[in-house]
Amino acid sequence: MTDIFDPNQASPKDFFIVGNAYFLGKTVKSNIKKALKYWELAAEKGHVEARFHLSFVYMLGEVVNEDLVKSHDWLLKAAQSGHVKAQVVLADAYRCGEPYGQKNLDQAIKWYESAADLGLLEAQLKLANMYTGKEEIEQNTKLAIKYWQMAAKQDHKDSQFNLGLVFHNGNGVEKDEAQAVKYWLMAAEKGLLVAKFCLGRAYLKGEGVKQDSVQGLKYWQQAAEAGYIPAQSHLANAYYTGLGIEKNFLLAAHYFGLAAHQGDAQSQRILSAMYLMGHGVEKDLEKALKYLRQAVDQGDPLAIASLGNCYFHGEGVERDLDKAVKYWQLAAEKGHAPTQEKLQTLGVLPSPKKPSRPIH
Repeated sequence: MTDIFDPNQASPKDFFIVGNAYFLGKTVKSNIKKALKYWELAAEKGHVEARFHLSFVYMLGEVVNEDLVKSHDWLLKAAQSGHVKAQVVLADAYRCGEPYGQKNLDQAIKWYESAADLGLLEAQLKLANMYTGKEEIEQNTKLAIKYWQMAAKQDHKDSQFNLGLVFHNGNGVEKDEAQAVKYWLMAAEKGLLVAKFCLGRAYLKGEGVKQDSVQGLKYWQQAAEAGYIPAQSHLANAYYTGLGIEKNFLLAAHYFGLAAHQGDAQSQRILSAMYLMGHGVEKDLEKALKYLRQAVDQGDPLAIASLGNCYFHGEGVERDLDKAVKYWQLAAEKGHAPTQEKLQTLGVLPSPKKPSRPIH
């Protein structure tokens, strides 16, 4: 390939292709100096990708000396020419002040907005996150919704879920449960487990849809079997209490077990009680104590109080009043009111002071 071009006949694209050839060394011997020469010729003639390439070459300083002034100039020109990736890179640079040392949130937002309007999902999500945060700029839920809606149209499931929450809570928009269900359904169809969980709750409560316990529990079951802990614990509780379904201790133990094995303290505590009483499982004091200790290790106040009760009554452990009081005190310190009252009755904790009467 010749490295001589008639600038009047060669197109910007020709210069860019030759620059790439010299940079990669595929059809000609690698020559960084010539690669830069042709990229700059292409860039000067308006080739947007050449401008973007040059900004990174001068920014990284790996094949040429770092030149942040040139890097910024070429990046700005690429962004001004409508290169969406250049726009978001420039916005990132203005947002954090690196590597050009020019922190400017107004400029960052300007270039994110430009890229977002051109359809770049990354820019839409960054703007939505900025407008829902508190650190960088003032919160603006309406603008966050605008960019989530843009992203949702591109099938971004997290944005669809967020829009569902917005309409469910009436945050920045008029509360609309039907719209919430619409967006959660979109996200659920893409496999988002939290969306399936919210759909299940909507069907069970009849919020935004006709009340349908069977459909609601179906969504919870899908999310539970896929490993979503809140769905596992809620479905377990539904079977345990008979909420919208016939009581089934066996299935309750199954779903509490799934959540417990993933570290859910409440499920560990309830599963412990089921083994203690033989509900849905064979009575097993050893397993009851095992799950109870797992919940205690996570600081669950009710589990800590229950372990104290075990030591007090000698249930599954050797009776030990000192350990019983120790665990009751831990539960009390975590705000467990019944244990606080128990310790006050035993004289271990002082009774709360009664407010003194005003002196007339």
